[in-house]
Amino acid sequence: MIRLTYFSIIGIVIALCAYWITSNPGQVLINWQGWEIRLSVDVLIILIVLYTFTFLMVLKLLRWLNIANFLSNPKRLATKRAKAESHLDQAWGSYALGDFELALKQGLKAKSANGENNSVLRLLAKVTQKLEKDENPYLEKLKLSSGNNIWVHKQDLHKYLQDKNWPAAKEIVSLMLEEHPKNPYLLKEAILLNARLSDWENAKNSISSMEKNRSFFAKNDLNHIKAVVDYALALEEKAAGKKSEALNLLKTSLNNDPSFAPAALAAIKTLIELGDIKTAEKTLKAIWKIAPNDELSDVALDLNPQESSTETYRRVKVLCDSAPHFAESQHLLAKSAIATKHWPEARKALDTLIGSDKASKETYMLLAKLEVKQKNDYEAETKFQKIAEQKPLGNKWLCHACGSSPQHYLPICDECGEFDSVKWSKN
Repeated sequence: MIRLTYFSIIGIVIALCAYWITSNPGQVLINWQGWEIRLSVDVLIILIVLYTFTFLMVLKLLRWLNIANFLSNPKRLATKRAKAESHLDQAWGSYALGDFELALKQGLKAKSANGENNSVLRLLAKVTQKLEKDENPYLEKLKLSSGNNIWVHKQDLHKYLQDKNWPAAKEIVSLMLEEHPKNPYLLKEAILLNARLSDWENAKNSISSMEKNRSFFAKNDLNHIKAVVDYALALEEKAAGKKSEALNLLKTSLNNDPSFAPAALAAIKTLIELGDIKTAEKTLKAIWKIAPNDELSDVALDLNPQESSTETYRRVKVLCDSAPHFAESQHLLAKSAIATKHWPEARKALDTLIGSDKASKETYMLLAKLEVKQKNDYEAETKFQKIAEQKPLGNKWLCHACGSSPQHYLPICDECGEFDSVKWSKN
């Protein structure tokens, strides 16, 4: 009864609509790109009814042919997945070879075949980063899933480190450490970023956390970083007039890395200022055997202003004889010998370098000076000066990150901002 009532109402509505249309005839005009179609309202309604009927019949036919089961067939889905994985593998291969345009095309094929799963989106995000596009929609989609937070942060961190945006990189590392407080990679980056920002106290705190998990740093490497951080803190204390506190930090620095010459040099200068010449000389002897440099050489010559030039020569000779294989020892000995007119000793030191292929520009400049001082031979001086121009500069402070050459050691390179990249190196 209810069904009969329902169909009766529908029939009455259809009849009323048909009566209204016949009473109010009209036309429909469709205009598209120069094409014009004119239809009466009656014809348009008939076409709509026929289209609806045809659509319903097609749906019924598909249901009868069981097309849905065909589309969800396990074998077909497995083939589709295999094809998508093949495209993804090819994309990673292209990425590894640096062909990012091809990697993007293959990644999009994988996306088309298998949808936007995390593996595909991560590939597309990395490729888009490499192509330096203004927008990275794949990275934005990954951010919508909390499970991808760490991976997304790692991509941001890589970009900030590449751009040397240390504050932004430090902020990202802090966020990642909240979820993974013991991760050695993050702890290492926290140390380096605090150091690059000259935040030495926080760098020291990060080192303390890192010491509990040394899997990312060899013991000697971590001790060296501790030495550099203590050295930087010592410079701050000394600048504030706290020489005793600075000296304690420098001693700690040398305990962590006895070969760290800048800490030894700063300690020697501080001891001289405090009047402790004996300990300063002891510190100089210890570091000279391991890592001599030109700045230590200058300090060695001026260590004790109260001694005579002959006493200085004797002290310097003992120092140089303790590490004769270093070019710095022979240069220092030659300088002191020339100053005290010990001509044979000066010439012997310089000839030692020439005979061992360690001669540098400084070697020949000292030879030129020796010829003038000993013999007043200006012709020989000119000869050795010309040879000096063709020789390498010798050892110097060199930034291994950007290639700049500062006059002194710097915990952070002034040119590129890298931490502990300045080393005493052969030119």
